Amino acid sequence: MEQAIHTAINWLSRAKIIGILESYGFQCYDKESTQELEDALRSNIADGTIPPSALDTH
Repeated sequence: MEQAIHTAINWLSRAKIIGILESYGFQCYDKESTQELEDALRSNIADGTIPPSALDTH
């Protein structure tokens, strides 16, 4: 995955990460750390479930 994607994810707020994940059908829980949510977003971008362009629209 490109460094630019990693950097963009690092700069997103927790609320924005949750917004992206939820808009693609993922359930997010308060008990999940921000790091876990960032990792989930990275994984789903890497495997093509979520397009990298989703980072630009939230």
